[in-house]
Amino acid sequence: VAKSGNTNILKELLKYRDKSLWKKATSDNVNVLHIACKYARLDMCIEFEKLDILHDLVLELTEKGWNAALFLTERAENELKRIEILKLLDKHGLDVHHASRAGKTILYNACANQSTKLIEYLLQNYPDLLCLERSIDAKTATDSTEIKSLLDEYRQKIVGHQ
Repeated sequence: VAKSGNTNILKELLKYRDKSLWKKATSDNVNVLHIACKYARLDMCIEFEKLDILHDLVLELTEKGWNAALFLTERAENELKRIEILKLLDKHGLDVHHASRAGKTILYNACANQSTKLIEYLLQNYPDLLCLERSIDAKTATDSTEIKSLLDEYRQKIVGHQ
């Protein structure tokens, strides 16, 4: 259901199941929000908010230490929708500054996927993502000179304000 983004199926299933079912995760702790984020399903995220389970889902980490932010930037398409999802999840306690066990961050994944609009949004709203301890340098995730220049530009702004 989360992958397809079909909220009608979700509503039908809720007639027969308790909403606590939607909080259950797979054996590697991937939950429905993670899947909805991976496939940029804003409508599903809004439904989770209406069910009053979004906050709980946002706090969950997978076995690899991934949170919803990392799933949100795992793919490149639908950047504007992904930004809207990020805004919604941020209101519900998403740790945008989270680094996975391997050191990946939302910015690193966005750079790896050449998601320029998302990168610009992240740098404008969370410039300190460039300075996180325990994270892999996002610049190493891309060969794009445009993205590397953008990262350098924001890094200079941060250095200039210290």
